[in-house]
Amino acid sequence: MLDFGMERVIWITTQSRKVIVATKGEDWLTLNWDATVPVLDNVTLNVANILIEEGAI
Repeated sequence: MLDFGMERVIWITTQSRKVIVATKGEDWLTLNWDATVPVLDNVTLNVANILIEEGAI
């Protein structure tokens, strides 16, 4: 996807509770899903917070 023009790709894995962030030209990041991940300018994602807010965990 990065080779075809995407600037950033984000995978969320449920079994391992990890977020993988691949940004073109940078090292890939593997984070726990309670980390705050940059998505776009001024937009972030925190999977654990969303799940807590929704009462899923």
